[in-house]
Amino acid sequence: MTEAEKLYRDYRTRLLAFVRRRVGSPQEAEDILQEVFLKLLTKGDTVKEKGSLHGWLYQVTRNAIIDHWRHARRHEPISDELPAEAGGNPAVLELGQCLQPLIQALPETYREALRQSEIQEIPLKQVAKAQGISLPGVKSRIQRGRRKLKSLLLDCCRVEVARSGQIMSYEVKRECC
Repeated sequence: MTEAEKLYRDYRTRLLAFVRRRVGSPQEAEDILQEVFLKLLTKGDTVKEKGSLHGWLYQVTRNAIIDHWRHARRHEPISDELPAEAGGNPAVLELGQCLQPLIQALPETYREALRQSEIQEIPLKQVAKAQGISLPGVKSRIQRGRRKLKSLLLDCCRVEVARSGQIMSYEVKRECC
């Protein structure tokens, strides 16, 4: 029996129970566990002491669970037509339809960074590579693009927001949507 097989046999049951308590689906738990053991096979040699392997495995497992939930929370891509179920708030639906022309009005560097990351849901590392800039550079472009988009939206519309952050109503200041 190889070292990897022994580790798999020793840790599989405990790690699977650990993941299942934090993830709803047994299939998703199995997938996460596969990722953890794949990481063990590819990067397990970086663990210097045998005693720290236990802690390393659980940390890798926690990180995999966090990545799973981050991915699950990602928003659906914005389409040209927003579904009627999107919050059920007509103000949000109408205001959402104004975003496409406002995004188009952004400078190209910000527009492309926002479109790729927020609408097409391309991972930031890939956006950075496609644009030929660093990861912090693309994050900066996205932040600036969001601020410019918010500014354009607020120049165009008067928005009433509840304390909870929910949009209650809006009024178009000038014809821009």
